[in-house]
Amino acid sequence: MAAHDRPEAAFELVDDADLGLKIPQLKKPFEAFTPAEKDALALELEKLSGLIPDRIRALEARYLALFREAEAAGEADDAAFFEALERAGAVARKIAELNTLYYAIQGEFLTTYVG
Repeated sequence: MAAHDRPEAAFELVDDADLGLKIPQLKKPFEAFTPAEKDALALELEKLSGLIPDRIRALEARYLALFREAEAAGEADDAAFFEALERAGAVARKIAELNTLYYAIQGEFLTTYVG
C-alpha cells in the first residue's frame, strides 16, 4: 500500500508542547477525506479526548499552586504576587484551550475542578 493510500497520510500528529499533547494536523481539507481517512482521524481524536481530562487535572493543580503562591506573596511582595498571577493566567489559558479542544471533539465541556 502506497503512503498516499494509507488513512494516516491525510493527517499527521503534531506535538503541541504548550498543551503537552499530540494534535492531528490535516494535510488536506476534511471534505476530501475518504471514509477510511475519516475513521482513522476519528480514532485519533478519541484517543486525544481521552488524554485531555488528566492533562486538565494536572494543570488545575499547577494553577492552584500558583494561586496559593500569589496569596502567600500578598501585599508584602508586589512583584512576586503579580508574577505568580501572570503564570497562573497562562495555565488557565491552557486549561481553557484544552477544554475547548475537548468540546470540539466530544460536543461537551469538561468540569474537572474539585476544590
